[in-house]
Amino acid sequence: RFNSDHHSVATTDYPWLYTSGLTGPLSFAAHLSKGKTARYDVTLHFMEPEHAASGRRVFDVKVQGKTVASRLDIAAAAGGMNRVLVKSWRGIAAAGTMTIELVPVEGAAPVLCSLEILER
Repeated sequence: RFNSDHHSVATTDYPWLYTSGLTGPLSFAAHLSKGKTARYDVTLHFMEPEHAASGRRVFDVKVQGKTVASRLDIAAAAGGMNRVLVKSWRGIAAAGTMTIELVPVEGAAPVLCSLEILER
């Protein structure tokens, strides 16, 4: 957890979104308002909060059981620590529940700062 007034977060106009988050093997089940199948856009917001160099926190992202990002490395993809990385996937079909998993592959546990699920 960081204070965005005292801790620089590069490449965003919304630093408070990235000053805290969850770590560990993460699994979310979001209960959706519609019981029938609909399409959703899923956006995950990341920032490497520790001094983990590229290759030190690598994980897979699964949405609805399908791997949508393999071997995601926040530090490498964002260009270093305290830099924002936003990943989005559009048109994900779901009925009732949307599942999102961050599965450790190598090094430190996955970290997630924020997530959005929007119906199309």
